[in-house]
Amino acid sequence: MARKRRRGLKGRVVVERVPLEDTPVAPSRQNRIFFTILVLGVLALSFLVFEPFLVSVLTGFLLAYLSYPIYRFFRAVLRFRSVAALVSLLFIILIVIVPFAALTVALVDDATDFAGELRTADPPPFVIDALDFYAKTNVEDPDNATQVQAEKERFLGDLLQQGADFLVGIVPELITLIGDFLLGAFIVFFIMYYAFVDGAGIVRGLKYTLPLPPHQTRFLLHETGNAIDAIFVGQLFSALLQGFLGGVGFWLFGIPNYIFWGAIMSILSLFPVIGAFLVWGPAGAWLIATGDATDGVLLLVWGAVLVSNVDNIAKPILIGDRADIHPIAVLIGVLGGLVVFGPIGFVLGPLILGVLTAVLKVWNEEYHDATGWVYPTRTPVPEEKEPPERPPPT
Repeated sequence: MARKRRRGLKGRVVVERVPLEDTPVAPSRQNRIFFTILVLGVLALSFLVFEPFLVSVLTGFLLAYLSYPIYRFFRAVLRFRSVAALVSLLFIILIVIVPFAALTVALVDDATDFAGELRTADPPPFVIDALDFYAKTNVEDPDNATQVQAEKERFLGDLLQQGADFLVGIVPELITLIGDFLLGAFIVFFIMYYAFVDGAGIVRGLKYTLPLPPHQTRFLLHETGNAIDAIFVGQLFSALLQGFLGGVGFWLFGIPNYIFWGAIMSILSLFPVIGAFLVWGPAGAWLIATGDATDGVLLLVWGAVLVSNVDNIAKPILIGDRADIHPIAVLIGVLGGLVVFGPIGFVLGPLILGVLTAVLKVWNEEYHDATGWVYPTRTPVPEEKEPPERPPPT
């Protein structure tokens, strides 16, 4: 600031501060170091503030992105953004959350009933016959039929008891999560509301904040969206569809606890090749072995024709020609996410790997001369023109 003297009232001398011209000044090394430390410190403190609710915040933004077409529909028919956002949230709660909560309650009841059946169920005859070799190697007299039979039944009973105890043990843990779930749900819906209302501004701010050239920022956001669509709309929705069809097949052909087994098939569907077959295959064989050959064969046909092939039909319809994520990435994302983040890791794990996929694709597009197995195509990058040669000095 510069100082300027002038005559005020009654001839007094008044000193005014006049701003200097806005001339750019290169920051010194001390300025850069101080500002870097300040930014890192503020980021660390901000992370500590957000860390207890980080999963809920990320989930809110993810669900807002996936359900943004619903908000766009209501925004076209309603005048105010806030009203459209509230109506969108109510629609999502009624259409998605309420049925999902009812399904969760039914799943817990089914798991509890299945655990009770495991405690009292008699082992199928073919299972006991399969344990014959194991039992004969663990008794003193392999030729004694009584000892062999007792050893087989003891081993199988212990195995069933351990499975039942495990299922019963996780039920109280699920109940204790209700309070945390309600708080997390409030944060998720709060984030979704403001993501709907201010979504465009948030995206503009993100583009402005990322220290990347504009074309890289646009490409990164575009590929991240494609990866999210491929994971959640393609892989996970196909897995849920396989579990649903598998559960319907169990219900049609008389397998009890079909909701529980449908949920298991949804999870196993993330495994390539075998997937849900690990459930409906043995179930069909069990029906045949217990004398219900017709239902057993029909269940095997149902699983082979519908359950195993529905993803080949659903994925092209759901994600079209958008980027597809390898099933290994989805599987590792789900399992690793469950270990790191808990139940919500089923969603966040694949999301993180989806963002990683987008980042790697940007890297391959911009800095590499070759692409990996995940990316079969390249976006053309304009070639740089060489500067014209200078004329020789005269």
